[in-house]
Amino acid sequence: MKDDVIKIVSLCFALGCILVALILFCTRINDDEEYPTTLLVVEKYEDYVVGKTATGYTYKIKDGDDYEIGDYVSVIMYNNNTDTIEDDSVLEHRYSGFTEK
Repeated sequence: MKDDVIKIVSLCFALGCILVALILFCTRINDDEEYPTTLLVVEKYEDYVVGKTATGYTYKIKDGDDYEIGDYVSVIMYNNNTDTIEDDSVLEHRYSGFTEK
């Protein structure tokens, strides 16, 4: 009787662990909406700067007043739940270096 209770508790615990792992895995699949990249500042305006990726895509960086042309900026991008990279937007940004001018 005691062994049966231990087996049932162990089985419930194992199934619970599998269920939690499965839930975490399934929610992690949707985390590909955000991704990191690096932009090179190529244009500077009053309200924003424009950064360019190594592959040639350009994005606006709001509140980038402290950046200068030639600065590297590490960014977290958001894909807007689409399959195209052209409508992605910058969520967060941090200065990460500069090029010699």
